[in-house]
Amino acid sequence: MAPLDELKQGVVAWMAGQLDPDELLQRWSQLDQELFARNHYFQEGLRFQEWSEEFVELGRACFEQFEWIQEQMQRLEHSVQGRDSLEVVYALEQIQASLLELNRLYALLGE
Repeated sequence: MAPLDELKQGVVAWMAGQLDPDELLQRWSQLDQELFARNHYFQEGLRFQEWSEEFVELGRACFEQFEWIQEQMQRLEHSVQGRDSLEVVYALEQIQASLLELNRLYALLGE
């Protein structure tokens, strides 16, 4: 996902003192908007599905990942504002791991 890659590059530049925190938060905002759109489309897509037990479980797992990502996005934003680079990196790692898990869950839903 391009906004995630841009955010990762921005974090590296920010930690090296080459990027202003406001510019980093602008990249954060782009990823936040992309995730919001994907969550919205996911929810809309669920309205037209049959609700088998497995589907419900996978859908719930996807929603949990979206919620976790949102928590980590907030953590990243607050950490940038507080200039806590360790927390920024941790939040970014958590976001990336959750996006990978979402991709796996999407593949299962597609089957």
